[in-house]
Amino acid sequence: MKKTNETGATPIIEFCERLVVALDNAPIPVGLGKEDKLERQFVLLEAQKVLDEMGPHFDVCAHPWNSRERCPGHKGTRKDLGCWQCWKESKSWASVHVWGMQHNFDLAVRDRDHVTDSLVVEGKLVSFLNGQPNGEIQRFFGQCALARTKHKVVIGFCGYRGTPREKWRQDTEAALRWFNDAGIRILFRQLD
Repeated sequence: MKKTNETGATPIIEFCERLVVALDNAPIPVGLGKEDKLERQFVLLEAQKVLDEMGPHFDVCAHPWNSRERCPGHKGTRKDLGCWQCWKESKSWASVHVWGMQHNFDLAVRDRDHVTDSLVVEGKLVSFLNGQPNGEIQRFFGQCALARTKHKVVIGFCGYRGTPREKWRQDTEAALRWFNDAGIRILFRQLD
């Protein structure tokens, strides 16, 4: 029988909900001009805080960003995001293999007691020029949808610069509802 909290949520769902609240409300550092900085200096730091609060229930893997360091026993622990060996070994359970490609995500988390309960986080930096987003937004939505084919829940975090134009927004709320109903939590936050 799966563990649940007082609200009936499994640990992976509780982790998801806590991380969504953190990503939606925590102050975003100024000057995150590149996607890797947004991921490392905001998304992963907020995930680390949630992991520290919840205890060692999870296997956690994040991109090692060219580091060759390993965590103790090279098992992803809440204190060791970014172990290259854990990242490499996570491909079997965290990556999605579709149409001849391996799709990786920025953070992969699974419940140690129920390894089929997993989630991934996909972060993206999008720029709006004259009110229109660059092509990264389509990649972002596609990555989130592909991730859901394998993972119980997906968090898509999109930091953006510029201002979306009001024209062509009439289906935005319906799209966000569809993603949410499909187990994909989409968050948009404007950057400095």
